[in-house]
Amino acid sequence: MNANTAVGFWRAAGAALWLVGTTAGAAAFDINDPEVELGLRRFEAIHIVQAGFPTGSTGNTRHLQTLSYYYGLTSIWQVKGTVFLEQADDERDYRATLGSLENTFELRNLTKHGFGLAWFTGFTGAIDAAETNSVTFGPILKVATGPLVWTFNPFLDQTFGRNHEHGIAFAYGWQVGKEIKDGVTLSLAGFGRIPDIGDPPPMAEQEHKI
Repeated sequence: MNANTAVGFWRAAGAALWLVGTTAGAAAFDINDPEVELGLRRFEAIHIVQAGFPTGSTGNTRHLQTLSYYYGLTSIWQVKGTVFLEQADDERDYRATLGSLENTFELRNLTKHGFGLAWFTGFTGAIDAAETNSVTFGPILKVATGPLVWTFNPFLDQTFGRNHEHGIAFAYGWQVGKEIKDGVTLSLAGFGRIPDIGDPPPMAEQEHKI
């Protein structure tokens, strides 16, 4: 299917995570690609199930859902709007927590140059009173090495407004994938976040997952 005609295209991804007493936003488990295409329109849904909370605890976020829409404004500029939904173990319905607008500016094309490079800037606003606002920015790098394709998202994240955190956080993601047949790729990914890189907490309080 040609990308320009991918209207209503649905991509769903699920992950089972073993978390003890912590929660993480669905955006933290989404790898951004550097490719941009004029006129691209795509709908994406990501669903994450979290487990491993202490026995007897309540109010933990068990399910995270994002609904996103991409649009290629130009041959180098893509925008993406996302709504974040969560469901706690003591709730029946999902509730909207965040909304975001992301921009990807392609600087170097993977097919033409052997590696892809783009700049990412995203703005997230709180919908739920317990959330905060943030701006996230950094490069997106994609490298093809034989049958494997590596993607890296080394981003900085600054919260502001209600419930904001002190300092700038380092939020990263990486993914290595191999296409096993047309349209089907087997991937391994890792994600992490280090709050306040100027005065980081101990490793045990940081998030690092594969």
